[in-house]
Amino acid sequence: MIFSTLENILATNIEAVIFDFDGTIAHTHHIWKLVDQEFFESRGIPYTPEIGKILSPLGFEKGAEWAISTYKLNEDPKKIITEWKELGKSFFINSVQLRPGVVEFINQLKERHISTALATVNEPELLALLEPRLHLSTLFDTQVFAADVGSAKDEPYLYLEALARLKAKAKKTLLFEDIPLAIQTGNSIDLITCAVNCDDEHQDIEKLSKLADFTIKHWY
Repeated sequence: MIFSTLENILATNIEAVIFDFDGTIAHTHHIWKLVDQEFFESRGIPYTPEIGKILSPLGFEKGAEWAISTYKLNEDPKKIITEWKELGKSFFINSVQLRPGVVEFINQLKERHISTALATVNEPELLALLEPRLHLSTLFDTQVFAADVGSAKDEPYLYLEALARLKAKAKKTLLFEDIPLAIQTGNSIDLITCAVNCDDEHQDIEKLSKLADFTIKHWY
């Protein structure tokens, strides 16, 4: 496997870039692992890495539906979502940081007049908690949430909404993601895809790189 450089990627003819948040531009996998562990083990369900892999691209609503269906939980999905948000909030506020080099790379895009979007299955209120430290609203031209389109990354609507807001064509838009399902969805609508090596110890970067047009190891 050969890692691409950001310089090589910038040399391609792109007019817009879409970024994932968790894992891709911010170290958060350890946080969601803690949330998942606490949630499932409090219900007597042993946590496994496979649970994290399944939940990662689904977002809160589909994730709650999956948990209820898979483990026959007699619970209200809205209450599960609230519990996840509260657990996530306590970990997110003080510990989430952007990965080294991300801000500098996005500033390079701005200098080249390349528009940017954040596309995430995270809830808007969770990322709003990070605004005082990370300034995401000024870093990106737009932020698109799964809640905005009513679907997660197993369907293309999140990315299509980002394209519409950026007024960009898919074939000239680069997508940075760190999970196979998201890369595959991006490929399905002709986005240029880049796999991002992340802090998730269960990520198979070799497998991911085979799905993507580019692969990067870090942001610097």
